[in-house]
Amino acid sequence: MRNNKQWIRRQGQRAIFALIVIGAVIGAWAAGNSPAIHAQPVGECAPAALIEKLAQLRPTGDNAKDIGVLTVIESQIAAVRVACAGQALTFTGEADKAFGPLDFPKGTYRVSATSTAALAVSVITVSGDCGYLALLSTTFEILPEPRTLEDVFQAGEACRAMVKVTGVGPAWEVTFTPVK
Repeated sequence: MRNNKQWIRRQGQRAIFALIVIGAVIGAWAAGNSPAIHAQPVGECAPAALIEKLAQLRPTGDNAKDIGVLTVIESQIAAVRVACAGQALTFTGEADKAFGPLDFPKGTYRVSATSTAALAVSVITVSGDCGYLALLSTTFEILPEPRTLEDVFQAGEACRAMVKVTGVGPAWEVTFTPVK
């Protein structure tokens, strides 16, 4: 069995590495000037608009300016996550997956897990005040129809967590829906 602290530390290192790689790819992408990137208006859930702006990015040739652009991008991604927090967050897959780290705004979430086979969903706190979730569906065979289980997840202040889904067999879907 994995040591959770080591696993979380390793996942954090992987996330940092991924950010560095993304930054390098954006920086090395095509020559040209960077378009103006402005902060998302508060309350506007528009991830597609931000993605379109990101697709237009070009390196400036000046590392300090490029790092400044990446810093603005990080804050814009965080703003979009906060703006979209009132919407359901759905994960799908066909095998074991870990998602995150994710910033969960403070609140209560209905968690629905659907699969025709055994499935386990857990939330592992990276930082902040996150509640506990361990949703488990066990079966020793593939069911003819999908089965949905539900539970409640309570996120506290500054909750940053990983969502781990362990599935056996065919496709599964897990949804976190904020309860208002």
